[in-house]
Amino acid sequence: MEPQMKAPTMEDTVYSYLDVDPGAYRWRFQLRENICIHKALYSHKAYSGRVIFIDHEGQLFGTQLSNGDFAGHRINMFFPEMMTLNDGSVATKSPFVVSLRSNLDIDKNGSLIDFEGLDSEIYRLIDTGIEVQNALGTKVTVRVYAECDDTGIEGLVSADFILRNGAGAAQTISSINELGDGVYELNGTGLVDGTISLTTPALLSVKPYEFIGDPVAVNVP
Repeated sequence: MEPQMKAPTMEDTVYSYLDVDPGAYRWRFQLRENICIHKALYSHKAYSGRVIFIDHEGQLFGTQLSNGDFAGHRINMFFPEMMTLNDGSVATKSPFVVSLRSNLDIDKNGSLIDFEGLDSEIYRLIDTGIEVQNALGTKVTVRVYAECDDTGIEGLVSADFILRNGAGAAQTISSINELGDGVYELNGTGLVDGTISLTTPALLSVKPYEFIGDPVAVNVP
């Protein structure tokens, strides 16, 4: 972790010393993990959203909202850099930069919550994709897989899938057949063209997966 803070800007006038800009909180992190983590970092590149840090003492470091709730710091950039490779003198690493939108998230509303011992309950999400293999009016066959290495995701249930028609309305999945290697038959009645995706990671029946990208098109002949 390397602090890359933007220093405050001051103006020295004849009559006073003025604060012009408060500066910004920025850090550069480097992870020594694997290619799957590097690709996951890249897929989450963002210029808005929130982040929560866990410090060395096991504390969650975030900000307090006006209603008293704890939340992540607002960001204006989460930027993964190019991977550095092991050349015999340095290890392979995946660098990324986090820049906060406002210093007030820390300086005015910063909040620390004791998280010691609970970090083992955090799941590292795995980017997941869906391939539509076949679509009929009574059945849609899909394969759910890990984006990094194409491993099939098994153990999903019908509630894990979100099947919609072209207008965005939900289509009912009456039953599901798991065929192995991440392949599922989603059964229904009067199914039409639309899209399919997975529900949010918190609601999935199996962990720790996250569907990324846009919902996948389903074309029923």
